[in-house]
Amino acid sequence: MIKDVKEDFRRDVFSGVIITILFFLAFVYIPFLGIFISVFAPLPILFYYQKLGRIPCILITLIALTIAICFLGRYQRALEIFLMVELGVIGLAFSETLQKNLSIEKTVSYSVIIILGVGTVLVYLYGAIKVVNPWHFVIQQINESVNQAVNLYQGLGMQGEQIELFKKNFADFLIRAFPSFVVVGTVVIVWMNILIAKALSKTGRIRLPDFGDLSRWEAPDILVWGVIIGGLLLLSKGLMLSSIGLNMLIISLCVFFFQGIAIVSYFFHKKNIPLFLRAVGYMLIVIQQLFMLIVIGIGLFDVWADFRRLKKQGLSGLNGGEL
Repeated sequence: MIKDVKEDFRRDVFSGVIITILFFLAFVYIPFLGIFISVFAPLPILFYYQKLGRIPCILITLIALTIAICFLGRYQRALEIFLMVELGVIGLAFSETLQKNLSIEKTVSYSVIIILGVGTVLVYLYGAIKVVNPWHFVIQQINESVNQAVNLYQGLGMQGEQIELFKKNFADFLIRAFPSFVVVGTVVIVWMNILIAKALSKTGRIRLPDFGDLSRWEAPDILVWGVIIGGLLLLSKGLMLSSIGLNMLIISLCVFFFQGIAIVSYFFHKKNIPLFLRAVGYMLIVIQQLFMLIVIGIGLFDVWADFRRLKKQGLSGLNGGEL
């Protein structure tokens, strides 16, 4: 009996390591689609966290990271290694916060704070080891990514002057907006994993807190001041103030994007839209900037319009539906 339990445990650890490695390496070895696989690396970590416990899951994650980094080969750069480590941290932080049975806001917020904290420490440790300024390292990684994008546009036939202008403006924008992009990217990854985990929880393989009806979710009305103040600071002539405003605006609009998505989901359910058409609608929102801006606008103006009539009915956050 004890022998069988040990064999099952070893089998679970082995399968956990292999599956996690595959998720870690997907964004490196599978062009384009790989990144959409790797962002769900926290899911197998969550599964084995709940099945085996905290310590075995940490062990699985560390072994998977070590092997995956060794498999990077010629792709082994600081950015790829950092992204893999962060995906592992996201999985562990995500799994830990879910165990606390917190609200959806606290689950996402605490996970993001832990992830950003660990990421900041890692960047500073890298800077200390390599004796480089951490911010200079970030700028270097951004410039390398922009150069890769420039090479792509060169292949599409853009002229030399256009390329140089694009390179300078895009790099400057990414450097100024980097803090907010990191926050937004982390929030999006955590949110996407929550949605998939919510669907998987119906099979009984993953346990989640009762987050209620996410299609009724709404941001605190006071966050609209983040958009207003961020917009005003963005218009200022000072580079520092305008950069603060840009980051404040991006983060605030991200929050209202999620509110807009909740509204879209609410009406999809209310009108009984077929699952296929819902999938097409969500896909258009993700890949088409115009639809994304419309969703952000819906979320923002919901503060005053109350499209779902939640304030009037007192139904905000009640259980019963899905996102």
